[in-house]
Amino acid sequence: AADITPCAGAQQALTVALLALAGRGGDVLCEAVTSPGVKAAARSLGLRLHPVPMDGDGVEPEGLARAARASGARVVVLVPALQNPTGALMRAARRESVAEVVRAGKLTLIEDDVYGPLVDEPAVSALCWERALVASSLSKTVAPGLRFGWLAGGHPALAEIARDIHLTAWGVAPLASALAVAMIENGSAGKLVERQRDEIAHRQRLARRILG
Repeated sequence: AADITPCAGAQQALTVALLALAGRGGDVLCEAVTSPGVKAAARSLGLRLHPVPMDGDGVEPEGLARAARASGARVVVLVPALQNPTGALMRAARRESVAEVVRAGKLTLIEDDVYGPLVDEPAVSALCWERALVASSLSKTVAPGLRFGWLAGGHPALAEIARDIHLTAWGVAPLASALAVAMIENGSAGKLVERQRDEIAHRQRLARRILG
């Protein structure tokens, strides 16, 4: 529990992490085709985004190492699970390679794992925990109206973020917190995630049958 800081949502958690690690006007590595949320956070903080080449499995490890050397950026923000907007899913071997680049290059990873529970792969941040912050929430996997997000990770900056979170992000409503905790503890959150996974699989089967 000491490694988790509640936020109003994953976007707020991502923005707070960028502010803490890259500051205002800093350099940040991101996927060559990145999410609107990352772009919006960069605009609001005046960050310079440096694209990292991608393929069907997400960012390329060699491309990440090259982009870090070329730009001098030490912070990288990635969406390995169902990447927005491409839908790319980073597989286990690729995740291990990316985590190795983060460790070897002494980078800091901010991982947007909002869709993580819908896939079977472990978070990249789990493979380089001491150099990572992971942002997620319940709104994409449990219930869209449940505005309960969090930052977790082993990066030392998390303690500072937790101390000053009231200055940089909306707090989590007590009712939302109580509901989220209750749903996690009684297992209903997990059941809703499984329902989402089943529905996604069903829709994929329909698409393959209709579209080929």
